[in-house]
Amino acid sequence: MEAIDAAAVVFDRAAETARVVDRAKRKARKLLDRLPDGVYGRVTVERVQSAKQTPDLDRIRADYARAGLGEVPMRDVAPTLRVTVAPAATSDVTTLIGVAA
Repeated sequence: MEAIDAAAVVFDRAAETARVVDRAKRKARKLLDRLPDGVYGRVTVERVQSAKQTPDLDRIRADYARAGLGEVPMRDVAPTLRVTVAPAATSDVTTLIGVAA
Protein backbone atom coordinates (compact mmCIF):
# COMPACT_ATOMS: atom_id res chain seq x y z
CA MET A 1 0.00 0.00 0.00
CA GLU A 2 2.82 2.42 0.79
CA ALA A 3 4.39 1.93 -2.65
CA ILE A 4 1.01 2.55 -4.35
CA ASP A 5 0.42 5.66 -2.24
CA ALA A 6 3.89 7.01 -3.04
CA ALA A 7 3.50 6.30 -6.77
CA ALA A 8 0.07 7.96 -6.81
CA VAL A 9 1.39 11.07 -5.08
CA VAL A 10 4.32 11.30 -7.54
CA PHE A 11 1.92 10.78 -10.48
CA ASP A 12 -0.50 13.43 -9.16
CA ARG A 13 2.27 15.99 -8.61
CA ALA A 14 3.78 15.30 -12.03
CA ALA A 15 0.36 15.67 -13.68
CA GLU A 16 -0.18 19.02 -11.94
CA THR A 17 3.30 20.18 -12.99
CA ALA A 18 2.54 19.13 -16.56
CA ARG A 19 -0.70 21.15 -16.51
CA VAL A 20 1.11 24.24 -15.22
CA VAL A 21 3.83 23.88 -17.86
CA ASP A 22 1.28 23.26 -20.61
CA ARG A 23 -0.63 26.43 -19.68
CA ALA A 24 2.61 28.45 -19.77
CA LYS A 25 3.54 26.92 -23.12
CA ARG A 26 0.11 27.74 -24.62
CA LYS A 27 0.35 31.33 -23.36
CA ALA A 28 3.80 31.80 -24.91
CA ARG A 29 2.74 30.12 -28.14
CA LYS A 30 -0.24 32.49 -28.45
CA LEU A 31 2.21 35.36 -29.05
CA LEU A 32 4.70 33.38 -31.11
CA ASP A 33 2.03 31.99 -33.45
CA ARG A 34 1.07 35.54 -34.46
CA LEU A 35 4.60 36.42 -35.55
CA PRO A 36 5.73 36.01 -39.15
CA ASP A 37 8.86 33.94 -39.71
CA GLY A 38 11.95 36.00 -39.00
CA VAL A 39 14.71 36.93 -36.59
CA TYR A 40 13.72 38.77 -33.44
CA GLY A 41 16.91 39.65 -31.57
CA ARG A 42 18.44 36.33 -30.56
CA VAL A 43 15.25 34.42 -31.42
CA THR A 44 14.52 32.92 -34.83
CA VAL A 45 10.89 32.05 -35.52
CA GLU A 46 10.17 29.71 -38.42
CA ARG A 47 7.69 27.07 -39.44
CA VAL A 48 9.18 23.77 -40.55
CA GLN A 49 7.39 20.80 -42.08
CA SER A 50 6.85 17.98 -39.61
CA ALA A 51 7.88 14.44 -40.48
CA LYS A 52 4.79 13.13 -38.68
CA GLN A 53 1.80 12.02 -40.70
CA THR A 54 -1.80 11.28 -39.85
CA PRO A 55 -4.52 9.55 -41.87
CA ASP A 56 -6.73 11.87 -43.93
CA LEU A 57 -10.08 10.74 -42.52
CA ASP A 58 -12.12 12.92 -44.87
CA ARG A 59 -10.51 11.28 -47.89
CA ILE A 60 -10.81 7.81 -46.36
CA ARG A 61 -14.51 8.39 -45.69
CA ALA A 62 -14.99 9.56 -49.28
CA ASP A 63 -13.13 6.47 -50.59
CA TYR A 64 -15.26 4.18 -48.41
CA ALA A 65 -18.46 5.88 -49.59
CA ARG A 66 -17.39 5.65 -53.24
CA ALA A 67 -16.61 1.95 -52.84
CA GLY A 68 -19.84 1.30 -50.91
CA LEU A 69 -17.98 -0.01 -47.86
CA GLY A 70 -20.12 1.76 -45.26
CA GLU A 71 -18.61 3.53 -42.28
CA VAL A 72 -14.88 3.72 -41.69
CA PRO A 73 -14.02 1.24 -38.92
CA MET A 74 -12.85 3.02 -35.79
CA ARG A 75 -11.54 1.76 -32.47
CA ASP A 76 -11.38 3.26 -29.02
CA VAL A 77 -8.15 4.81 -27.84
CA ALA A 78 -6.31 3.51 -24.79
CA PRO A 79 -8.04 4.35 -21.50
CA THR A 80 -6.79 7.38 -19.60
CA LEU A 81 -5.24 6.74 -16.20
CA ARG A 82 -6.92 8.92 -13.60
CA VAL A 83 -5.49 9.04 -10.07
CA THR A 84 -7.19 10.85 -7.19
CA VAL A 85 -5.22 11.27 -4.01
CA ALA A 86 -7.32 11.85 -0.90
CA PRO A 87 -5.88 14.06 1.84
CA ALA A 88 -3.88 12.10 4.39
CA ALA A 89 -6.01 10.96 7.32
CA THR A 90 -4.86 12.12 10.73
CA SER A 91 -5.50 10.03 13.78
CA ASP A 92 -4.04 12.60 16.14
CA VAL A 93 -6.43 12.89 19.10
CA THR A 94 -5.50 16.57 19.68
CA THR A 95 -6.45 17.40 16.09
CA LEU A 96 -9.76 15.57 16.44
CA ILE A 97 -10.58 17.36 19.69
CA GLY A 98 -9.71 20.72 18.09
CA VAL A 99 -12.03 19.99 15.17
CA ALA A 100 -14.88 18.94 17.47
CA ALA A 101 -14.62 22.09 19.61
